[in-house]
Amino acid sequence: GVLYYGATYLDDDDLYIYILMSFDVRTEKFDMIRLPFDDFWGTLITYKGSLACLDSYNLMGNDDGITLWILEDAEQNQWSYKHFLTPFARNLKNIYRIYGVTDAGEFIYVPCTFLKSFVILYFDPGRYSLRRVEFKGIADEEFRFSNGLGNKRLRALYTFPNHVESLTSL
Repeated sequence: GVLYYGATYLDDDDLYIYILMSFDVRTEKFDMIRLPFDDFWGTLITYKGSLACLDSYNLMGNDDGITLWILEDAEQNQWSYKHFLTPFARNLKNIYRIYGVTDAGEFIYVPCTFLKSFVILYFDPGRYSLRRVEFKGIADEEFRFSNGLGNKRLRALYTFPNHVESLTSL
């Protein structure tokens, strides 16, 4: 396997350069991979078994969907571009963020903030369909007040697409 992570360094003009680092676990070798644009940065996700970078800053000027840059060849720094139209991108941009893709190819939209209950959206670009999963709440009023949360909106909800954990003990 290979581990990927984003990094920055200062160039000779004291400008930050965004890069992608890879670490080959077998050979224990680090490599630097150039991103599609010099000032490009986005969210790293897995898309259909390949590393992809979600265009968080909308550098391609498309505000009507999801833009992905998919790493085709790390050694040659080759990326492919894929754009998916969505019927709701403009409306949800400030309310939801994409946190990953399921094995079935659905983009996972998670709310930026939430109070008690919340909805996670799954968008399938192949079928151009949307499904929603509602969570009735993760913290009741007693828990919220006893832990100092009161009625403040929470801002961190982490997702781990395709993660399976066994709750059985040995």
